Amino acid sequence: MFDRSFVAGLQEAAKRQLWLDFEQMPKELEAGSLVIAEELISTLTPVPLRGRPDAVYLNNKGWLVPVETKVRSRAVVRLRDIVQLSVYRVMLERGGWGDRYDATIAPYGYVRLVVHGRPRYCRVPLFDQVLIVMLWAAYWRCRA
Repeated sequence: MFDRSFVAGLQEAAKRQLWLDFEQMPKELEAGSLVIAEELISTLTPVPLRGRPDAVYLNNKGWLVPVETKVRSRAVVRLRDIVQLSVYRVMLERGGWGDRYDATIAPYGYVRLVVHGRPRYCRVPLFDQVLIVMLWAAYWRCRA
């Protein structure tokens, strides 16, 4: 007969495969490692920023890839989603996360759209640090 740990291992593997089949996660994330999950990250340079990305994966190319989940009635990526992921990119770059994982920060991220309970990953290019600093400055000018 099979020992309990063997059976438990099979059950876990089956659960993971069912989840992956449902999730339809991009292969680069599926093959990678989840390194940040809803953890507060921040930087003081070039401007003070802080946030809590839903997930950051280390892919097999050695890139850190941010993922943000949005629950919506339609599968639409909004400009603010890209700005949010781009802010995470700057925080990952300037906050030393690349050094921590011996990784490069990806120039893209994923918006994970959940529509009617079904997830869909949309890869989006991210804005660079210069644009994020300009948006930060414009935001604070408006608030003054």
